[in-house]
Amino acid sequence: MEFSRKQISIILEALKARPRGMNVSEVSRATGMNRSTVSKYLEMLYVSGQADRRTFGTSKLYYISQRMPISAFLNVTSNLMIILDKEFRVLNANDSFFEFTGTRREDIVHKYFDNFAFPMKFNPSIMPYIEAAAEGREASIESYYPKKEGGRYFNIKLIPLLFDDGDKGVTVIFEDITEKKLAEKALLKANFELETKVKERTKELEKANEALRKSEAYLLEAEQIAHLGYWSYDIKTRESRASDETLRLFGLVRGTRWSRELFRSMVHPEDMQKIENADKEAMSRGTPVDYEYRIVLSDGSERFIRSVRGIRRGKDGEPIELFGTIQDITEKKGMEIALKESEERHRMITEKSYDVVFSVKPDGTISYVSPQIAYYGYDSGQLYGKKLFEFIPASYRDFIAAKFRETMISGECPPIEFKFLRKDGTEQWAEVTAKAIYDEAGKPLFNVGTVRDIEERKKAEEALRNSELKFKTLFEGASTAIFIIDLKTRAIVDCNTYGSRLVGRSKDELIGKHHSTLHPAESAGPCRQNVKIHAKDGNAVNYETELVHKDGHRIPVLINSTIMEVEGKKLMIGSYLEITERKRAEEALMESEARFNQVLDSLTDSFMILDSKWRCLFVNEATIKTAGMSKEQVLGRSIWELYPRSVGSAQYEQAMKTMEDKIPRTWINSSSVNGVWYEYRAYPWDDGIALFARDITERKLAEEALKDSEEKFRALADSSNIGILLVQGEETVYANQALADMFGYTVEECCTIKFWEPVAPDMKEFIRHRIMLRQRGEPGPSRIELRMVRKNGEPILVDCTDAVLQYRRKPAMMLTAIDITTQKMMEQELKKSVEKFRDLVENSPLLVWDVNENYRCTYVSPKSRESLGYEPEEVLGKTPFDFISPDDLERVQALVKPYLDEHKPFEVEEYFVVRKDGEKIIFRTVATPMFDDKGQFSGYRGINRQLLPGE
Repeated sequence: MEFSRKQISIILEALKARPRGMNVSEVSRATGMNRSTVSKYLEMLYVSGQADRRTFGTSKLYYISQRMPISAFLNVTSNLMIILDKEFRVLNANDSFFEFTGTRREDIVHKYFDNFAFPMKFNPSIMPYIEAAAEGREASIESYYPKKEGGRYFNIKLIPLLFDDGDKGVTVIFEDITEKKLAEKALLKANFELETKVKERTKELEKANEALRKSEAYLLEAEQIAHLGYWSYDIKTRESRASDETLRLFGLVRGTRWSRELFRSMVHPEDMQKIENADKEAMSRGTPVDYEYRIVLSDGSERFIRSVRGIRRGKDGEPIELFGTIQDITEKKGMEIALKESEERHRMITEKSYDVVFSVKPDGTISYVSPQIAYYGYDSGQLYGKKLFEFIPASYRDFIAAKFRETMISGECPPIEFKFLRKDGTEQWAEVTAKAIYDEAGKPLFNVGTVRDIEERKKAEEALRNSELKFKTLFEGASTAIFIIDLKTRAIVDCNTYGSRLVGRSKDELIGKHHSTLHPAESAGPCRQNVKIHAKDGNAVNYETELVHKDGHRIPVLINSTIMEVEGKKLMIGSYLEITERKRAEEALMESEARFNQVLDSLTDSFMILDSKWRCLFVNEATIKTAGMSKEQVLGRSIWELYPRSVGSAQYEQAMKTMEDKIPRTWINSSSVNGVWYEYRAYPWDDGIALFARDITERKLAEEALKDSEEKFRALADSSNIGILLVQGEETVYANQALADMFGYTVEECCTIKFWEPVAPDMKEFIRHRIMLRQRGEPGPSRIELRMVRKNGEPILVDCTDAVLQYRRKPAMMLTAIDITTQKMMEQELKKSVEKFRDLVENSPLLVWDVNENYRCTYVSPKSRESLGYEPEEVLGKTPFDFISPDDLERVQALVKPYLDEHKPFEVEEYFVVRKDGEKIIFRTVATPMFDDKGQFSGYRGINRQLLPGE
């Protein structure tokens, strides 16, 4: 071992003398050691980090490394670190590790790691990962370590090591992630509780909105079907309202602002007196007044309106609101007038009716159409002489043609529904009634009839079907149980599937039964009483009770109900929300509060809750211990009475500010009594504040140690001849002189420009993005060659290595940069040299060959064609012994065996080889062993020269 270290020291001295680097041959000459020994020790130096290596083609260049050994970082990091040898004995550990495990250095150093309890307590176990790392496989695992004062979660990284003597080892780094894990658990719990509350509130709102929507929809559908509108007028505020159907009847578009003035402006002047008389009569009688009047639409047409007007009075008997309904009776009035005068009646039907009156000849030609056809976009004059079927959609033509023929034969066509083509090409629902007119001989002259717009009716019918479907869907698809009870008989008349499933009974078992059968026997009386109250009040809100399942178990529910009248029957519709989970949640909340108090008492930090008068409402055990008093002595007393010396201090001022503005604060201060450093945190709590106090003396000492460490790092970096850059976020926080010299900037300029500015333009965004990702902890290569530009515009190539670290408690990136511009140029020259060498081998008169460690040919030069008569491909995979004459084979094997066993160069002067054609020739061979990057034997390279007779 001592001899090995001496040789390594000699090699290191040689490398220090040649800072630009040396290859294996140069080190061998400088130290007097053979190439195999030099290659082995250089590889050890490279693995241990004491030397760096650059590869130029097949050549390797070694030079002294500027890396800092891992032992120097042990106490820089706040993570726990421990170094083990191949037998898992502890070689070293940092202070954080000894402090956490409660051990001393002499307790565990040079002892087996698994002989003390620390590694055994982890869940899952970390020993399999340590064993894997000892075999060279890097590993990472999250594990939990239980401790009496509170367990910790760690992210454990296991990094393989190779020591100077070639032995393997493991570095184990324990990163404390407890706060992160606890925060994640608390966040999940808070999210779950919030989501539960939101779902409950959402269900309540959805139910209320659905009830309101259905009520409004039913009213709107009823108005549209009956063509009945309503209006109201507030006598005090003079505000007016009107339904959509009222606006339609008055020829106004939906959304028009309705007012008393607008209404009066549309009343026929001759009927205005009727309106005023009706108002007076309604005010005096107090009963509804039924009257008729005319209105004039914007197009000048008149409509007859029937109105029933009433008045609503306040508690004092004074009128507060006029209201009423309106109904279009224009058609009715037209029929009344038609009874008086036939011609006038016909004119009113054809000219003033909503329906279109038409006459069609037997061949389908339109002979007359009333002006109401304008509703469909046509001028009546445009349709005369046209065929009826031109205005019927293709899908209805056969149907209408058949009905047309039937009418001509039977004489009458009952109302039929079909779609009619408007002038703009759209289709609209219409209802047609027709009758055939015959001459005296019974020959059909024409069909007469009316076309009535039923588009709104169709929409209303569709809306009604949709409404019924929605009700059925909501009723059956509701996520709560719904029971409908007849208030007269108190019997269940219907329930949804959820309800029958909730109580474990089929609908047949439930319908017709008294509602009290849903509840436990002892609850039957209260339930009957509550139904009476609900029937009287009209609804019930959040009534809590229990249902009983068929198997006997109880189900807590929250009931909301409403009263409806259907076909003369009063029904109570009740929604029964199962609250089993809520009950459990309430119990869990009580348990959670108890655990909360236990957690606070288990804290090592002092914690207290103060009211607005500074009286202590709650203190944990740590506070009691610090105060040296019992809880009874502390609770209810003012904190300034307990700690009079704190009045006027920083703690006093910060607490006063938090109590005043309710803004959380954090501050650090040391005790004037014992010199202990505390971190204080104050938060608003109801009308008072909550106060934490944590002993951070050790952290302050660690910060001072970290500051000293940073100063040492700067001193080391400033003296390094390798460029060093420290980046945090997108800002450069440190650059050494070597880096500034490399790029032609001053150190101050390096710290003010963005780190990616000297990078070649096509690589800027890639480098910026990569370094930001690495700082966030995402994986990526730590080494890269960059094309960069000096301040004077000169391009250079840089070998850049990065490492993520913590700088002032935040992630940062340390980058080291080496100018490899000259090196790259040397590589290009070496590549050219290799190509020249290959050309020389290919054209050489000598036979050049390579064999692997099993002595199988992996390469043979084209000379094999001439000397052996074989193509190079035929020789590959065979051994050189396969071509030796049987007469010389045993002699040659015995001659070279000692050299082959020890992997040494050898030379065979003369021996016979058999060509492919059977001819024997004489070869002389010189061979040299080859070794890979790790110094392992990989084969031989040899040269065969054919000897001519007489040589």
